[in-house]
Amino acid sequence: MKVQGSISYSPQNPWLFPSSIKQNILFGQPYDAIKYKAILEACALAFDLDVLAIGDETILNDCGINLSKGQQARINIARALYKESDIYIFDDSLSSLDNHVKTYVFQNCIQNYLKDKLIILSTHDNRFVKYADNVTIMCNGTVKYSGKPIDMPPKLTETLENLNKNSSESDEITNENPDEIDEDLPPYEDTKLIEKTCSSAKANIYHETLQTGAIRWSDYKKYFMFGGGFMIFNVIIVLSILIEALSGLYEKLLSKWVSMEEKMNLNSTSESFLNMSLDTFTVLPVASGNFSLNYPLQTTPMESFNISEENFANLDTYGRNFYIHTYSTLIMSVCILVFISHVIFFTFSLKISKNLHKSMISKVLGATMSFFDVNMSGNILNRFSKDLYAIDEWIPFIIYDVVNMMSMLAATCVLIATINKFFSAMTIILVLIFALACWYFIRPARALRRISSATRSPLVGHLNATLQGLITIRAYGTQRILINEYDKHQDHVLASSHLFEISIRCLAFSLHMLSASYIAVIILRFLIDDVESSSNVGLAITQSFVLSNFLDWGLRQWVMLESIMTSFQRSAEYTDIKQETQAGQSKQNWPSQGCIEFKNVSLTYEKYSETVLRNLTFTIKPREKIGVVGRTGAGKSSLIVSLFRLYETEGDILIDDVNIKTLPLRSLRNQVALIPQDPVLFTGSVRSNIDPLEKYSDSDIWLALSAVNLNSAIKNLDEDINESGLTHSIGQRQLFCLARAIVRNTKIIILDEATANMDEETDRFIHKKIKEISEQCTTITVAHRLHTVMECDRVMVMDNGKIVEFGAPHVLLQNNNSLFYKMVHHQDSS
Repeated sequence: MKVQGSISYSPQNPWLFPSSIKQNILFGQPYDAIKYKAILEACALAFDLDVLAIGDETILNDCGINLSKGQQARINIARALYKESDIYIFDDSLSSLDNHVKTYVFQNCIQNYLKDKLIILSTHDNRFVKYADNVTIMCNGTVKYSGKPIDMPPKLTETLENLNKNSSESDEITNENPDEIDEDLPPYEDTKLIEKTCSSAKANIYHETLQTGAIRWSDYKKYFMFGGGFMIFNVIIVLSILIEALSGLYEKLLSKWVSMEEKMNLNSTSESFLNMSLDTFTVLPVASGNFSLNYPLQTTPMESFNISEENFANLDTYGRNFYIHTYSTLIMSVCILVFISHVIFFTFSLKISKNLHKSMISKVLGATMSFFDVNMSGNILNRFSKDLYAIDEWIPFIIYDVVNMMSMLAATCVLIATINKFFSAMTIILVLIFALACWYFIRPARALRRISSATRSPLVGHLNATLQGLITIRAYGTQRILINEYDKHQDHVLASSHLFEISIRCLAFSLHMLSASYIAVIILRFLIDDVESSSNVGLAITQSFVLSNFLDWGLRQWVMLESIMTSFQRSAEYTDIKQETQAGQSKQNWPSQGCIEFKNVSLTYEKYSETVLRNLTFTIKPREKIGVVGRTGAGKSSLIVSLFRLYETEGDILIDDVNIKTLPLRSLRNQVALIPQDPVLFTGSVRSNIDPLEKYSDSDIWLALSAVNLNSAIKNLDEDINESGLTHSIGQRQLFCLARAIVRNTKIIILDEATANMDEETDRFIHKKIKEISEQCTTITVAHRLHTVMECDRVMVMDNGKIVEFGAPHVLLQNNNSLFYKMVHHQDSS
C-alpha cells in the first residue's frame, strides 16, 4: 500500500492527554486564531468552552474523563481538522454524538470545512452513504462492494434502505444549530459540574500533598507489623549483638596471640644473645688471664628464665594450638550466625513487602469512588512502582546496615575501653560529632526525597497517557512533541533526585573528613607517648579505622533510611484508604422478583459538593422494562451509580423489600448485571472475562457466547484477550459484556447507554437478545437513542437530578408539552 500526502486521523475511541483543551486541539501546530475559532464553530465546541471559567485553557484529567463522550470526540475531530493535511481519516468518530450533533458536525466539518480534501469516513450511519464519491461496504473482514453509490447493486441498496427505515435517524442532513437542541452539550446545571471537575490552567492534576517532619516511630512500627511484629526483628538484633561480641572477642584474642608471639620471639632472641655472650666470656680469660667466670655467667639461657627448653617448646606448641583452634571456632561461629541472621532478616523483609503490597491492592480495590475522583492514574501507579521498588530493594538492606552499625558501635566501644582511656574519649567525641552532622543533613535529604517521589507522578501519568494514544501519536507523526513533554517531566524528577544525591554526597564528604581527622589524632597520640604494647597499638589503630568507616557508612545509611522511609509513608497511606461499607448479611434466594423502590434518595458527590439526585421516589415493578432519558447531566448515570452503591446516598433503596444498605456489597453487585457504555475487558482468557469468579461450567459459558453470536469468533475459552481487549471492536466487546450478563442470569439488568457507539444492526441485535433474556427480569435502559425506549413499559424522564415525567412512552408522546415529546421531536427533526 502506498500513501501520498500527509494524514490527519480521528480515532473511534477518543484520546486526550493531560493538558489544556487548547493544546489537545493544537497538538504541536502553530496557533492561528482565525482558523482555531472556525474549527471550534464547525465542531460545535464554542458553547462548551464558553461555560468554562478559563475556556480552552482548562486542564483535562486523565483521558479527559471530566468531559462527556461527545465532547471528547469533538475535540479529537477538531484536532484532526486543525492539522493541515491532504488526507483526513475519521474512524467512526461520529458514533458517540447525538443524532443532531452528528448531523451538524458532518455538514460543517466534512462537507464544508474539508470540502477540498480527501476524506475517508468509517461509519455505521447509512445516511452518509449517498454523500460519498465512493463507497466500500465491508462484512466480516471482506469487501462486499466498492464503487460509486449510484452503481451499488440493488440488493445492497435495499439492505441499506431497510436499515435506514428501522433507524430513528432521518435521511436528511440539516444545518441546525446544535447549541439550541444539543442533548450532548450540557445545560447550565451540568456545566457547573464539569467546570468544577476541570482544573485551572496552571494546576497540576497529579498534585500530591507532601508530608513534612521526621519519620515517626509509629511509621517504623507499622513497617514491622506488616512482617508480624517485633519478635523476629528482636531476634535479629540479638543475633547482631552476638555477632559483634564474638567479632570483638576474636579481635581481642588476636591481640593476645600477637603478645604471646612477641614474648616467644623475645625469648628466642635472648637465648641467642646469651649463648653468644657465654662464648665470648669463656675465651677472654684464656687470652688475658685477668678474668674468671662467676656462677651467673655459667648459667644457661633457659635456666636464667626458669624455663627448660623442653617446657618452652611445649608451651609454644600448646599456646599456638589454643589460639588457632579458638580463633577458628570464633570465626566459624560468626559466619554461621551471619548466615542465619541474613536468612531470617530477608525472609522477614520479603514477608513485609508481600503483605504491604497485598494490603495496598486490597484497599485500592475496596476504596470508595471519591478516592479515584482525586487520585489520577499517575499517582496510583507511582505508589505501586517506584515507592514499592524502594521498599523492596532499599529499606531491608539499609535497616540491616543500621542494626549492624549500632551493634558494632557498642561492641567496639567496649573493646576500646579496655585499650586506652584517651581512645575512648576521642571515640565518644567522634560519635557525637557524627550524630550532629547527620541530624543537620537528614532534614533536607528527607524533604528532597519526598519532592522526588511526588514529581514522578506526572512522569508516570504522561507515560501512561502516551501508551494509550500511540496510534494517534504515530498517525500525526508527533512523537517528538510527546518526547519533549516527557523530557520536561523527567527534568523535574532528575533535578530533585540530583539534589538528593548531592546532599548525600555532601554528608559523605563531611564524614570522611571527620574520620580522617579522628584517625590522625589516634596515630599522633601513640607517636608522642610510647606507653603501649605494640599489640594494643595495632588493635587501637585497626579499630579506629573500622570504627570510623562503620560510623561513616552506618550514619549515611541512617540518613538514607529516614529518606527512603518516606516511600513507605506514601505507600502506607494506601493501606488507610476509606473503604466501601461492607457490613450486612447476604440473603438467600435474593432477589426473587426484581422489584426496585426508591424512597427520598439524594446523591451528592463529595469532591464537587454538587447534588446530582434530588429526593427521588418511585417504584419499579418486577419484570418491568424501564427506559431512562434526559439531557447530559440530568442524573441518568447517577441513578445507576446509586443502585450499585458506588457512592453513599441519602434515603433508602429497596430491592424486593430489602434495603441495599443492609447487604454486603459483593452480594448486591453480584445480583445486578450491568452492560456499560464503555465495555471493559481484562487481560486474561475468554473464560476469565465471562466468568471471573469461576462459578459456571464451560457449557454455560459457551451457551452465553452462542446467544450473542460470539461462538464463531472464539476458538476456545482459554483464548487470550490482550489489554482492554483492543483487538476486538467496540461492538464485540459489548457482546462480551452481554454474554457476561447472560451467564449470571440475574433478576435485574441495567444498560447504561450500552449501544450508543454501535451500528443499527448490532444495536437491534443486542436489544433483541436483551428482550429474550430479560422476560423474567427487571430491565433499566439508560437511552442514548430515544427509539430504544419506545418498547419499554415506562419511560423515566430526568432533568437536573429530578424525575419530571414517568409514564408509558405512547402516553408521554401524546402530550405536546412534555419534555419527552420535545426530545423525540428534536431528534426526529434532525
